[in-house]
Amino acid sequence: MVLSIYEFDKVCLPPTRNEVMICNSSTNSEEVRLFLNRALADPNSYYCMVNCHLLNYDVCRVIEDRLGNTADDTVKNYGLAFLYAEEKRDARIRAILESYLVKNPAQADIQQLQKYLAKTLLKIPSRTKSAGKVDPDELLCRSFARLIRSTRAGVGKSLHKKNLCAAVRANKDLSGKDITIPVYKTVDTDVIIKRLNDDLGNGYGVNCYHTIHFDIAHEVKSGVDELLFNLIILKSLVNSEGVVWQAQPTQYYIIECMPYTKEGRSVHELMDLLPTTMCHSPCEELRQPTKSSQVYSYLILSYSTILIPYLIIF
Repeated sequence: MVLSIYEFDKVCLPPTRNEVMICNSSTNSEEVRLFLNRALADPNSYYCMVNCHLLNYDVCRVIEDRLGNTADDTVKNYGLAFLYAEEKRDARIRAILESYLVKNPAQADIQQLQKYLAKTLLKIPSRTKSAGKVDPDELLCRSFARLIRSTRAGVGKSLHKKNLCAAVRANKDLSGKDITIPVYKTVDTDVIIKRLNDDLGNGYGVNCYHTIHFDIAHEVKSGVDELLFNLIILKSLVNSEGVVWQAQPTQYYIIECMPYTKEGRSVHELMDLLPTTMCHSPCEELRQPTKSSQVYSYLILSYSTILIPYLIIF
């Protein structure tokens, strides 16, 4: 829904962490007060508070009081949205803002959002030297992030990731590190940021053309959308102590996952919007090669370590 709001207004700048606040049960009154003051003083952008159903009673009272006390504000035209889970009809935020409730808001379709992401949020500027220049986008709209996915294990996701990293390191001008961060069972932002800081420092400086690979396990069911939205869309992660990791256009983020699907859609909704490489088995690849998969080349298939077992099995 957040992306639909920004995609709808073609003049509005893409969302950043200043304009989007992702709430949780720990969000406090001071954070919300500062965010609202910023939103009510800016006529040039939309502001969104997400997951408002998680806010406690005291924080909701702060919102109610601030929105009811705008007489002294100099800006009268502003954009401010409060988003909550539709099934949480008893949420306090809905009760206090009932008169502003928009029922069945229009949402952009997947194709529109994919195009919006590719052209605005993920596109690497043409003059920027980046590890993402090896991104295999068909439209030459190179992205600094790519999802590598499959419907089952053992069909070449790790191989494709390895090939992308090798392509970056083949360019002598793109020096940096290749790191892998496994995400098993739960998404822990504190652990992720610690690993990023330990391996890459603050991400700035020379030799900063890093590839950062997130290997998300199949069983991780919650927290993935929030991680990807923060990292890929808002381009930053914040841990429990306020330490920030800022994603840079010189870096290349590779997300590897075999997500659960429901009615043809990933349970992690954002994964359906990212630039994607779909991996297939060698048999499927030979029967129907696709530009988007590009995992098993005939050279790779000719290796004895793959060809002999393949011939034995089939």
